[in-house]
Amino acid sequence: MGTEYTGGGEGAGAPPDGGLPHTQVAVGQFNIDEHCVTNEQFAIFVKDSGYVTEAEKFGWSFALEYMLDAETIKEADEGIGRVKGSEHWVGVEGANWRQPEGPRSSLKSRGNVPVAQVSWVDADAYCSWAGRRLPTEAEWEYAARGGQTLASEHVGDKSTKMWLVGNSWQGHFPNTNSVEDGYAGLAPATAFAPNALEVYDMLGNAWEWVAGGDPTRRTLRGGSFVDFDPVAAEKNNGSSGIPRQPANHAITPGTRMETTQDSGSANTSFRCAQSPLKSGGTSRKEASRESSGDQEL
Repeated sequence: MGTEYTGGGEGAGAPPDGGLPHTQVAVGQFNIDEHCVTNEQFAIFVKDSGYVTEAEKFGWSFALEYMLDAETIKEADEGIGRVKGSEHWVGVEGANWRQPEGPRSSLKSRGNVPVAQVSWVDADAYCSWAGRRLPTEAEWEYAARGGQTLASEHVGDKSTKMWLVGNSWQGHFPNTNSVEDGYAGLAPATAFAPNALEVYDMLGNAWEWVAGGDPTRRTLRGGSFVDFDPVAAEKNNGSSGIPRQPANHAITPGTRMETTQDSGSANTSFRCAQSPLKSGGTSRKEASRESSGDQEL
């Protein structure tokens, strides 16, 4: 269905989510994957196309120190080093989608987890292979809002089932995570309940690439497992290890950030979208369709 919603930032009083000012946005009909592309799906793409990701070409990528073993941290500190000002992000040689935390990691038991360590270029290549495209920001946010058309300063709770925060950080980032949601890093793509539009994992878990921008400024939406649920932070008022004003982004439907199109890390992923097909038409690779659903909005 086509509709309008009030998108963008989540209010002056809310913690920072990187969102834009409130704007009335019109959205036409579109289809969107019900969850992020998983490691299993991405492996089918790589096997079929022979694609090599940018992290594989570069020979390294960023990973969160909290998720790394002591030897990997030592090697990184002696090698590529850390992000200045965000030293919890470590440059790990050999980190890519196949081994997200470096050579000592693997995809074992992670087949249904969102693929990570992918750049905008990698995401765009996958969607093109699948006969689809990256969603626009407007499409992505409409799906993330679960059909809610009004702006809100807060993420809906489970009783409203408008939009749900899934995997987020509980504790004082970057050193303490109580893992109350059950996951220290990326969770399976359907681990948490879908929103009111039956779309999974739009908020938290992994940042998602969207269409638009230019090579120097591509957009990611939704936050990730290193970001925080502002409702939980406010509710706990700093108790239970959840500070009221933690680091990183507040996870809301308006959450966004920009970076270069060749960037990727242990918390970047994507899903594909599609404009309505003509009657009887099909353009999606069967291998991809078999492992992911599709929601028509």
